[in-house]
Amino acid sequence: MDPELHDILCSQLDRLYKFAYNRTRDAYKAEDLVQEIVLSAIRSYHGVKDKNLILPWLWGVARNVYMRSLHPGKEIPTEEHSIIDIAGISYETPEDKYIENEEVCNLRRAVSYLAKNYRDVAVMYYIEEKDYNTIARELSIPLSSVKWRLNQSKSQIREELETMDNNYMNEGYRKAQDLIINFGGHIGKQDWLGAYEGADKALETLLAKNIAIYAYDKPVTITEISSALGVSADYIEDTIDKMVETRSVMKTNNKYQTNFPILDGEQIRDIWTGNYLAAKEKANEIYEMLYSLKEEIQNLGFHGSEKNFESLLPMLISTVGKETKDNIFDAEKCPFKGTDKTWYILGMKELQEKVGKNGGGLNWNAYTSLNNSIEYHVHTPWFNDGRNHDEAVILRYLFYKINDYDEPNTIASMIEKGKIEKNGDDYKIKVTVFDENKCEYQKLIETLAPVIEFSNKLQEAINKRSLATVKKYIARFNSDEFFSTYFAHHMIEAALYDILHEKNIQITNDMVSWFMLRTQANADVTENMTISGQAYDNKR
Repeated sequence: MDPELHDILCSQLDRLYKFAYNRTRDAYKAEDLVQEIVLSAIRSYHGVKDKNLILPWLWGVARNVYMRSLHPGKEIPTEEHSIIDIAGISYETPEDKYIENEEVCNLRRAVSYLAKNYRDVAVMYYIEEKDYNTIARELSIPLSSVKWRLNQSKSQIREELETMDNNYMNEGYRKAQDLIINFGGHIGKQDWLGAYEGADKALETLLAKNIAIYAYDKPVTITEISSALGVSADYIEDTIDKMVETRSVMKTNNKYQTNFPILDGEQIRDIWTGNYLAAKEKANEIYEMLYSLKEEIQNLGFHGSEKNFESLLPMLISTVGKETKDNIFDAEKCPFKGTDKTWYILGMKELQEKVGKNGGGLNWNAYTSLNNSIEYHVHTPWFNDGRNHDEAVILRYLFYKINDYDEPNTIASMIEKGKIEKNGDDYKIKVTVFDENKCEYQKLIETLAPVIEFSNKLQEAINKRSLATVKKYIARFNSDEFFSTYFAHHMIEAALYDILHEKNIQITNDMVSWFMLRTQANADVTENMTISGQAYDNKR
């Protein structure tokens, strides 16, 4: 091969490949076409008279080879002088061809952003070169619809081409934004987390999250979403259909809008942190009130009241929180409702920050075992024991000596967690236990009445502040009331736990679990809080 031709071909290979790929839209076919162009150039190079026209000549070869691939049976002039003449007349440079190819690529991309009913007409007219009548016949639509859709697609394509960024086109998709999605749900009247009618699946992809972000401020069409995100309308349509099914997006005519709140970092801080600070201002008074009732609480007689007072504080704090009016959001007010389910969706552009030192992760849970004993467990940033059916049953057995349930691994785990201890053959309960038959829990509520009354007033103020703040950011949603209580619940407990932390009160595992035991009619109730290991084994 002539060294000059070798250098020219090497310098143009990338452009020749783009030329071939833009016409074939297939990587393998493009490679075959480039190979044919190179072989044809090598065979006919000896006939090039004017070396100054070598680039136009090469692209004339490329064009002729491509035309022959389209019309295998048609005679295309391939003589050297004809090829030179074609290139010489047009004087197209590789740069000209590259620009032309880029424009074709942009047009194809712009068409791909159209919604399906517009895209079908545009593809058939611009790319397949079919006339109006043929399009109307093949799509089974009136001729007037063809003209109207084509007119609409023209304006949308024109607008897209005018705003299209070539750097973006070369790089592909626009950079996606992440969105933290917080789901919650309840099944029926039960107080456990339930399914979200598929919303968690519909919103799990980055594409779905970015659709939600773009369609948040105002209703938009699929074409607008596709163009803004740089993703073909096909993908947008598939994804947004699932979002509509789960009500995370609402469709009105041909426009879509996100149907759940999305808050940025500043808004989250304004709501969450502001509510926490409102609680923190008064929480120290609740702490002092609890201490003022120390003797009365320790004289109530429930198992655990004999402990040092600090070890009872997590239970007392959460009991006050649980009994405080409107502290916990009402599942019936969740924004989305099904026949037996309610659920909510909240989007955050930044990960929520913990309020104070220990807030944000605080929660309490109640779990009813098969034997009707209830475990209350506090979740703090330090402890997340989790609720355990085996533990609830064993503790109930130790308390009442009625159950034949035994699980050695669970017993070992409970000893390790500090919920029970073993001395010789005896097991002793270390966590707090209320006996519902003796109304110990109700006695505690009556003793804590002034604290709960104070907490109610504080919670009312927090809820009022929360509602006013939430309405600033999600006013268009009918779920303002739900989210205002969502952002306000557990704020008092979070502030109180921070006070414990500031006063260097160490919280241990056995402090964050307690049980309310509901006895069955035939239960053998005993006052003894320890039981022989031998007797326990005999129950197996």
